[in-house]
Amino acid sequence: MKISFADARPTGDYTLVVPVAGKSGSEVLRAVGGGIDAALRRQRFDGEPSAVAEHFINDRRIVAIGTGDGVSPADAAEKLGGAAVARLLISGETEAVIDLTGLDYDADAAARVGLAAALRGWRFDVYRTKLKDKQKPTLAAVTIVGAGAGAAASPTRAAASAS
Repeated sequence: MKISFADARPTGDYTLVVPVAGKSGSEVLRAVGGGIDAALRRQRFDGEPSAVAEHFINDRRIVAIGTGDGVSPADAAEKLGGAAVARLLISGETEAVIDLTGLDYDADAAARVGLAAALRGWRFDVYRTKLKDKQKPTLAAVTIVGAGAGAAASPTRAAASAS
């Protein structure tokens, strides 16, 4: 799986993953609009750590992942990356964008999101010869947007590349 960092969301077809800290919501979710706040309330999504809710707006899958209320970005980073990939790995989606814009994720925390995504996406399927198409991994790339300066050069990022 390819993990990359960007300053802005790419164009094209991707799933948007948005971290939500508690019930307060997220700047990115408010910008997306489309009644997503009401949809999350109907799903009883309250932003608990690793809680996941999905919504579709204009043929784009929006995945909200809870990071917990009052939890520091460094503590929530690994759960965020792991939960995102766990949800999307065999979903049929090929690319995901984790948008950290407006959150206080520094370079190390953003690199931890990437590390967790890479680790959660690892599978050893050599001996699993009878997997159906729906059981095979499809997620090939994760782009992390809004990361702190230097996230791509972080020692945590180097560990993700080595694995």
